[in-house]
Amino acid sequence: MFVVGHSRGAGCVGLLAIFSGGLSIASGTWQSPFAAYGVNAGYDATGGQQDMSLATPKVPILIVHGTSDSVVPFSNGEALADGMTSAGWDVTFSPVNGGSHSWLFQNQQLWSDLMTAAGY
Repeated sequence: MFVVGHSRGAGCVGLLAIFSGGLSIASGTWQSPFAAYGVNAGYDATGGQQDMSLATPKVPILIVHGTSDSVVPFSNGEALADGMTSAGWDVTFSPVNGGSHSWLFQNQQLWSDLMTAAGY
């Protein structure tokens, strides 16, 4: 099972990843069921307030971001990729030169990329 999001949805996908294994909910701990994550025009929705190295498991994450995004600046996606990489995540960051704030994953390739990232 995979999860992919764009913009605020991408922020939510990041939260699902970052809080896996560390967020207490009711009488248990949130444990992500996802084999890989996809983030399109995303950012760190915790604002840097969560230690990304604490998440478990750290499954692969694909991040794509347009260099000309005027809604979520490219630097936000780049910072998310750098932060997750530094925290031990398997990150594939794909800048799209001139890309705007739009769906930038190649839909036909996305499934294959997620499957490959997850080791299937």
